[in-house]
Amino acid sequence: MRYEKIPRLVALALLLLLVQLSWLETPTPVSASPAPSATILEWVLPTAVSYPYGILVHSGKIYFTEDKGPMIGSLDLSTNTVKEWAVPTATPDLRGMAIDQGKVWFTEWAANKIGRLDPSANTFTEWKIPTSNSQPWFLTVYGGKVWFTEYGGKKIGRLDPSTNKISEWSTPGGIPRPLGIAMDSSGKVWFTRRPDVEGGYGKISRFDPSANTFKEWTLPDANTDPKQIIISADGKVWFTEFSFNRIARLDYLTNKLTEWPVPKAGGSTAGPEGIVEDAMGNIFFTEKLDKQIGKLKPKGGTTRTLMTASKVVTPVNYFSYPASKTVTPRSRSVTPTSSTVPSTMSGRFTEWNVPTTIGGAPTNIFTQDGTTFYLTDFLANKIAQFRPQYTFTEWKFDVWDVPFGDREHQMVVYGGNVYFTADLENRIGRLDPSTNKITQWIVPTSSSYPIGIAVYGGKVWFTEKTGNKIGRLDPSTNAFTEWTIPTSSSGSEGVAVYGGKVWFTEWGSNRIGRLDPSTNAFTEWTIPTISSGPEDIAVYGGKVWFTEKTGNKIGRLDPSTNAFTEWTIPPASSEGSRLWSIAVYGGKVWFLLGGPYSDKIGRLDPSTNALTMWTITSGYWLCDLAVYGGKVWLTEVEVVAPGWADGWVSKLYPTGGSVTTVTPVFNTRSPTYATKIPAARIAAPVTTTVKATKTDVTGSITGSFTRWAVPERPFPTGEVAAPGGGEVWFTAIQGWEDSTERIIGMLG
Repeated sequence: MRYEKIPRLVALALLLLLVQLSWLETPTPVSASPAPSATILEWVLPTAVSYPYGILVHSGKIYFTEDKGPMIGSLDLSTNTVKEWAVPTATPDLRGMAIDQGKVWFTEWAANKIGRLDPSANTFTEWKIPTSNSQPWFLTVYGGKVWFTEYGGKKIGRLDPSTNKISEWSTPGGIPRPLGIAMDSSGKVWFTRRPDVEGGYGKISRFDPSANTFKEWTLPDANTDPKQIIISADGKVWFTEFSFNRIARLDYLTNKLTEWPVPKAGGSTAGPEGIVEDAMGNIFFTEKLDKQIGKLKPKGGTTRTLMTASKVVTPVNYFSYPASKTVTPRSRSVTPTSSTVPSTMSGRFTEWNVPTTIGGAPTNIFTQDGTTFYLTDFLANKIAQFRPQYTFTEWKFDVWDVPFGDREHQMVVYGGNVYFTADLENRIGRLDPSTNKITQWIVPTSSSYPIGIAVYGGKVWFTEKTGNKIGRLDPSTNAFTEWTIPTSSSGSEGVAVYGGKVWFTEWGSNRIGRLDPSTNAFTEWTIPTISSGPEDIAVYGGKVWFTEKTGNKIGRLDPSTNAFTEWTIPPASSEGSRLWSIAVYGGKVWFLLGGPYSDKIGRLDPSTNALTMWTITSGYWLCDLAVYGGKVWLTEVEVVAPGWADGWVSKLYPTGGSVTTVTPVFNTRSPTYATKIPAARIAAPVTTTVKATKTDVTGSITGSFTRWAVPERPFPTGEVAAPGGGEVWFTAIQGWEDSTERIIGMLG
């Protein structure tokens, strides 16, 4: 934990304590009435260990998912026949389901798919979700589009089957996982979010697709586990609280949460999970652990007021990759300090010692005019302005403000502002030197590790190394757009924009990538040298130049011919060199051999294959370079001890040097393109006749609750459905995944 965050955490804990104390109210007493009797009908399914999960009622038939079938089943009440369709994908782990215009939609939790069955044509269609391990759980259909929760991906997804387009919105915060989902009459999406860390807080969330706005209500108790969710006829939001054994209702107009504790018949909790409203306004629910069906007449209860928060985001689209996400930046002012530092001469080098000598490590350097330079200092946590004829000016930031992480972060200057990536804290930052104001935006994809950065047309482009995306920020609107790179675990690092197209290196997949934002098209070229470690990148004259850090080469790609040219750079020592930064100026390619065993600056003339090298005598690590007016500027760092470094800015007058000739190697590599379409398959159903068993049960009543024990005590799981007419349908199993009882039940 960062020590700087402790005061904030203490303040937050006190605030939450005060808010929770303000919520405490006395429950309204409820008088009991005689418990009604009811009849439970059960149909034992023909498929062994089917594990029924989702359920819905349509046109006199009961449709259900068989998780361990894996099948989609249909029970015809007029004939007591069960029809089953085997899902084409092996081990999909079927979960939720919905129906629209006679077609049955379902989620494939383990296969990462949305499926659709057309019972009239016996046709399956499946769409692969772009986010890996998204784990779709529940879904609903509204306006011809399918909405679903991504439990593993922490996203809300939407499939438009008319265009085969999947859009995804990352849920705010990134820690609670979405689970249940429902739509209200205005087309807004409601869903539950379960905490996936001990001590986390569950949430009730609403997403407005027309405005791309998330609004969330944080539940007041830590470790609350909200499961299924429905919107009642009067517009209230109902959901089950599994871990706290409650039925809850949210009035979002007043932010009031009302809860009813479910009576416990056996263990410490009844385990309410599925929930549904009947035509009379009664709330029915399944008790997974007590193996009962419960009914709540919504009177009384304990009421508390919830805290809310709003955020605006837009989706990542499957075929048209981008996602526009709007976040509110935080701005703070910092006061700079200035100091004059004399220079020293060593051969062709002039050096200035950076004022911060304890904890200082200047890495990145950037200039637009050759007279004013900007540096980032990741140990001293500063941004510095350096004017060789005048002074160093440094803006010292709190670790909470500018957490650079390590030397991988980068920066660029545009319009007088310094833009930078804060890799470990997942932010894009901007310093306005004229006002001393720093502004930061949190990247929507959590833990994306932004590294490379470039500005083109007023918009900030960046790579997300672990997020596997190319990101764009429009500072004028605070809007983020992200494109998922087709190659998984690409490890994107350097980025450059040329002619409106975005070029980037893929460290993890050994490729050079290009994104055309106007068409959302990705093109990727595999570098001929295996495991070359492409890092920095530059575009000059329509050709793409890059360093191969572990391949020890300078590479060039001509995208018009798909031709690669590589020049091998002689290693500086037995340990090998480390090609880091690259710059192209006047047709010449400049680069650094950095690291503890290399202290050289190189220049390659591709027209003559002449390689010129200069050795700097300081023995420091070379980190970054900038070229202007034929002169080369670079940063140097000497690590004195952990957290303690000595830093320098140096200028090279590029005369003399050691000159050799290197012979390039030519290769051609065809690019690859990613295309993804849904798979349509036909599966003939199997029809079986089953008999219903009838059991009369007497309900028990506690407060506002009436409960009926399910015969033979199977586990009511998954979902419940109330088609009207006073019937409640549910799925049940006798044990866990090795169950031999497969039951569809009706309470009426």
